[in-house]
Amino acid sequence: MIQTDIFKQYIEERKGFENEISIMNSKIEEQKKELGNETIGILKKYSLVLHKIEMPIYVGFIISLIASILYIVYLKKWHPCRWTLSTSCKTFSFLKQKILRNNGLLPLIIVALLMGVATAAKAKTNVLQDINMYYAGNQFEKGYLLCKYSKKPFTLDYTAVNNIPVIKQPGPGFERAYDMVAHLIGLHLSVSAGELAWLYDRADNDAQRRMVFELLVQLPKDAVQAAAEKVIDSICDQGRRQVGVSIDRFNMLLAALAGSDNRLLANGLVKTFLAKAVSQIRDLEGLDALVGLAVANDAFETLREPTAKVLKTIPSRLSFSDTVYAARVYFRIDKDMSRKLFNDIRLDFRKFVESPVLTQKMVELMQELSGVAAFRPIYDTDSLYKSLQQQPNALRVQITSLLDSVDTSLAGVAYNSIGHDAGDLVFRDPKVLRLFADMTAKYNKNGNGDIVNALARAVVEFNVPYTKDDVFKAAGLMGEKPEAFAESVFTYDMSTDFKFNRNGKLFLSLVTVLTPQQIKAFEDYFAKKTSLANGLLIVLFQKDKTAFYKLLEHVFANAPQSIADLRLPNETFDLRGVAPAFSAQALKGFETLPAPVLFAQHELAGSDPDIKLVRRALIPELDRLFRDFLTNEPKSLTEEQAIETLILLSIVAEPGGVAFKEEQFVLNKLAQDYFSGAVANGNAMLRQAVAEREKALSLLQKAVSLKNSAIRLEIASRIYSGLIMLYLFLGAALSLFFACNVLLPGKNFSLVNGTLHWMESFACYLMATVIGLVPGFCLKVSTQFLRGLLVTETVTPTLEACVAALDAQSPIVEKKAKAA
Repeated sequence: MIQTDIFKQYIEERKGFENEISIMNSKIEEQKKELGNETIGILKKYSLVLHKIEMPIYVGFIISLIASILYIVYLKKWHPCRWTLSTSCKTFSFLKQKILRNNGLLPLIIVALLMGVATAAKAKTNVLQDINMYYAGNQFEKGYLLCKYSKKPFTLDYTAVNNIPVIKQPGPGFERAYDMVAHLIGLHLSVSAGELAWLYDRADNDAQRRMVFELLVQLPKDAVQAAAEKVIDSICDQGRRQVGVSIDRFNMLLAALAGSDNRLLANGLVKTFLAKAVSQIRDLEGLDALVGLAVANDAFETLREPTAKVLKTIPSRLSFSDTVYAARVYFRIDKDMSRKLFNDIRLDFRKFVESPVLTQKMVELMQELSGVAAFRPIYDTDSLYKSLQQQPNALRVQITSLLDSVDTSLAGVAYNSIGHDAGDLVFRDPKVLRLFADMTAKYNKNGNGDIVNALARAVVEFNVPYTKDDVFKAAGLMGEKPEAFAESVFTYDMSTDFKFNRNGKLFLSLVTVLTPQQIKAFEDYFAKKTSLANGLLIVLFQKDKTAFYKLLEHVFANAPQSIADLRLPNETFDLRGVAPAFSAQALKGFETLPAPVLFAQHELAGSDPDIKLVRRALIPELDRLFRDFLTNEPKSLTEEQAIETLILLSIVAEPGGVAFKEEQFVLNKLAQDYFSGAVANGNAMLRQAVAEREKALSLLQKAVSLKNSAIRLEIASRIYSGLIMLYLFLGAALSLFFACNVLLPGKNFSLVNGTLHWMESFACYLMATVIGLVPGFCLKVSTQFLRGLLVTETVTPTLEACVAALDAQSPIVEKKAKAA
């Protein structure tokens, strides 16, 4: 088909459409980019109005500006007296003497402004030092001032001050305070113990507390001692109700000291902490934690007397956890009492593993007791074995693991109590299986073959929560290779005649480790394992094609419905030859193919195909394709249907496809009609796509043109508004000069008169803009009305008289103004 002229013409036509679509897409993207975030619908809504008023608006702007300019020209040429009065500053200059001076307000204003300057309550430098740093300091000192005074976010140009790390972009709160103290230490300025305690109190999490401790240990030795004691007070205050929290935070301080030159102070600080923390003890758990800290730092003598007092107050009946803690504490004071308490709980095996923390405490207690020669062994072997026999198998494994770190001889006794049958190896927690395998490798003296076989039987017979890694890890610890273990599982499953059918996912994962030889040996087994047909086909498709097709044939002959929806990777049909005729999206749908199609192709490509099975595989695909075509009006094929037609055509054209001549004829006609255009094809859809893009491009172009018109109008409006505002500002200034110059002492010299003259003059400037004609006219009329209502002077000088008086003004007028 790909060699025919019809196909080649189809490709050429398609390329033309694709190029056209590509060009239009680029143009559409350019128009969208130019359009920005504007909504086409809104632009369309106002397009008619905008197109009608754009030009009149421009004309109005020009007329308004010309009218404003002409009014200035008019004043200067035809009203020289008014223009002179509006531009002279002689009388206006006297107003500067009326400005308030030396009234005492300025100092108060400055003080009020300075009150708002940020101050830091915890800054060990005074204002004079800070001012000197500001003018003569280096970058570190100026960075310190930023931390101390700045209210805004800032970024430092460094990450350390003389090897003291700082936060480059400190946030508010702790980070800003930390940087301030770090700068003080890095600049070798004094830092008090109280400031370190203040900084510690501002820390919100353990990471910030570690940062405080790292700063603290950078101080000189005497300062470290004082600061650490202050911080210990804060630690004890914050952990008042939880001594464990206080211990954890104190251990952070010890860790910081251990990595510094002040590590020798640790022992003294431990004693200080113990003396203060002992009052926080509320229960035996807290006492045990505190005793543990003291023992770890060789400071138990500090706690001996307080510990003895606390132990005297404990009740005679204790819970399991309190008994463990009490036994651990008693071991430091009275080992016999510790052994007695342990004996009371030593057979409560279930409680041993209820809590990971308590489990670790119990192990440590048993290790300490086993270290005393008089107490060994801590269990009687017979009673231990009999007690464990009454426990679940998983618990026996866990107890064996615990005893392994205490006494190997007791762990051997515990291991012998563990059951090794298939049912015994079904553990709810896969970790227990690994523990069991580890203990088996260490304590089983009779070989592990039977146990490995029991595990294989457990995988077949019981529902287990294990993964491939769980069983392979366990088998590996017992000396079995993964492929050997998988083989034992499949062999046993085959011997049971598949009656269990459990752990499907686990079975499929075991197949992945089989060697090619093992897969070949299990071909018959896989063919009969129909319950896992889909999964096995997927695995075998990647591992062994021979076994895959054998299983596929068997499943298709016996249970075709089980793989009806199965799709597998397309490694059979090379679609690169027809790829130019179809879109990438359509081709992507054929990266996988239905399993029946692959089976039909493999059968017809062979020498002796089973035509009956092939028909069973192909008829559903052919029937669906033909029905879809016949029901379409007008007749059409989608790209996916066309690709499917070509694939089915290549299958029935195989040497074994003689029995499918009719199907081959119909498929061939469908393909020819598709590429010739006799039925609607992909190019028809491309043609429609081109038309849609042309329409979209036209719409976008109109929208962009409309947007450009709006932008031009906006720019023109801003320029016009700026010029008009400048003109009105000039008019207001000239009106003010006019109002000041038109007032003559003894005639119309009053504030009311001056205001009215200013309003009247400014109204003329406002009316000259045309756009302000109405408000200017109203202002003019209202001014005339107010003049008749408010002004009582009967003499109103002419403009000529005002100009003459202006020229005649001298210091005499200024003296009269001062006298008034």
